[in-house]
Amino acid sequence: MDVKEKKKNIRQELLKKLRSQDKEQRRLKSEKIKGRLYAHEKFKIADTVMFYISEDFEVDTEQMIRDSLKSGKKIAVPITVVSQNKLIASLLVNFDKELSKGPYGILQPKSDFVRPVPLKKIDLIIVPGVAFDLRGYRLGRGTGYYDRFLSKIPESALTIGLAFDFQLVDNIPTSSRDIAVKEIISN
Repeated sequence: MDVKEKKKNIRQELLKKLRSQDKEQRRLKSEKIKGRLYAHEKFKIADTVMFYISEDFEVDTEQMIRDSLKSGKKIAVPITVVSQNKLIASLLVNFDKELSKGPYGILQPKSDFVRPVPLKKIDLIIVPGVAFDLRGYRLGRGTGYYDRFLSKIPESALTIGLAFDFQLVDNIPTSSRDIAVKEIISN
């Protein structure tokens, strides 16, 4: 079995587990992960944090984003630019007013609210994943947007993956294009 096939199998298995997780369990686990993130020294001192906007089955970042905005942090979120096969970090000011469904059905800033953030200004990037391994390698949705994005960020930016315990696996097969996160916060 090649790398692509192995990744596909892990992705299918974990997406099934993610989607079948009880909503209340997801909420409680997400709260604990949020507490660990907020206690992280690098999060406390970060001026600009980039969050992914979670889907219904992922570690919930919506409340993290709302609370971070209230606390005065600058929050960037990704915009998927399908025509250029890339992500752009965009400053988010109002969660309720500025977002709509973008490509792949994921919320992102509406065109009126696109405010590109230079990568060198981002202190911390919260990275989504279907699975993570002990080395920090992640398995995303298979489109490569985050790996391409992460390959361009400054070395000084901290990358943290958020995951439920069952999303942590021993080993994810990798290729030269895969980029590991520096830390994982799970519950």
